[in-house]
Amino acid sequence: MKSNETISLSWIRIELIPLPNMDEAYPQTVFWWNPELGLLEGDVGLIKSLINNALSNGVVATQSSGTVEITNPYQKPTELAAILGQFYWVIPQPVSKPFENIENAEGMTSSTIQ
Repeated sequence: MKSNETISLSWIRIELIPLPNMDEAYPQTVFWWNPELGLLEGDVGLIKSLINNALSNGVVATQSSGTVEITNPYQKPTELAAILGQFYWVIPQPVSKPFENIENAEGMTSSTIQ
């Protein structure tokens, strides 16, 4: 690739690490999200269940004693973060496409989930 070409990073690889009090009920996982299109890729059954529960409630309580109204978490980062942050540490990383290998800061390549 030429140095003046830009890569579209329209997807976000999201690694979820369960909070200490949630590690038995919620597994560590990775999925890919395109907020512009409202798409989730990967093993997202549990994620969709958490989102649907929050949509049904219409609001999520935050750790700072506030609330976040939930209207469209498939396209609103604040809403998705509020939902997932109840159960997980959320580690996002922009990528160009789902299931893409990611190089971390040490130059090691993470494994691809298939």
